[in-house]
Amino acid sequence: MLALMSVFLLPREASCRLSGEGELRYVNFEATDSSGHLSSHSLTQRYSVLYDASGRLVNGRLGRYDVALGYEFLTFDTGIKSSAAPAESFGESKGHLFYKGEVLLDPKEIPFRLNIFSRDMNRSSFSKDSRDNQLFLVPSIAGGSATDRRALDMDDERI
Repeated sequence: MLALMSVFLLPREASCRLSGEGELRYVNFEATDSSGHLSSHSLTQRYSVLYDASGRLVNGRLGRYDVALGYEFLTFDTGIKSSAAPAESFGESKGHLFYKGEVLLDPKEIPFRLNIFSRDMNRSSFSKDSRDNQLFLVPSIAGGSATDRRALDMDDERI
C-alpha cells in the first residue's frame, strides 16, 4: 500500500535550478602626518550556492511543492600598522545554511487545504558601523554581527 501511495505522490513535472554568487572586496588605506605613518588593509569575501526545486504533486491534483537548500561562506581579514603602535590584525570566517520548504496539499476531490512551510533565506552582508571615521566593514549574518563587532576606527579604539 505504501509503495502504491509513493508512486502517486512522485512529481511528474518538476523544475530545478542551481545558482551561485561571489563577492570580493579589498580596501587599502595609507596616511602619513606629523605623528607617523598609518597603513591598513581589509579583504572581505562572500560566496554562496543555492539549489531549488519545485513541482506539482500528482499533476497538480494533490498540490505542489517548492524547496531550496543553500550555503553561504563569509570571511574577512583586516590588519593595521602604525609607527606609534604595534601591528595588529584580525579576521573571522562564518558559514550560514539557508533553506526554504513549502508544500501545499490541496486535493481537488475533498474540501481540504494545508500549506506547510519553513524558511531561513537571510543572506549575509558586509555593512559599515554607524560610527564616524570607520575604516573597515563589519560582516553581518542574518541581521546580527558575525563577530563581536571588533573593528578599528581612526583613533585605533576598539568597539
